[in-house]
Amino acid sequence: MRAASAAVTAQDEEDALALRVFLLQEAGEFSHESHLRVARLYLTQLPLGAAIDRFTLDLQMFAEAQSAAQKFHATMTVMFLLLLKARLAGAQEDETFDAFIARNEDLTSKAVLSNWYSADLLAQPRARREFVMPDRAPGQVAPSAVG
Repeated sequence: MRAASAAVTAQDEEDALALRVFLLQEAGEFSHESHLRVARLYLTQLPLGAAIDRFTLDLQMFAEAQSAAQKFHATMTVMFLLLLKARLAGAQEDETFDAFIARNEDLTSKAVLSNWYSADLLAQPRARREFVMPDRAPGQVAPSAVG
């Protein structure tokens, strides 16, 4: 494991491009898939706490540079990082991003968070500012669907 101050790096060409765009070293598109690519790099190269801290800070700086600071959502960011970390457990060390996504296709949609969070909770300003614990257990039916 690398020290928290070590630079996050990428060997794969697509990972490297996403990382350069994320770190504002190059202009380019930054899709949800790019978020996942870069988050995976942070999570495989840094201890979990450092990965969450650094990725969150770097994402806020990226959003500000794109004049999109209002898009940053702390709860969604941290929960995706936790989900990615859990899914990385047991992965082969040399697993490619594409192979990882093939095993975890649900992560390609933000809707995966509805397993843990209601839309009402995620819409709260506090959830945008800071991480908020889930208000649902996985598999729990949303109250509006009961009836």
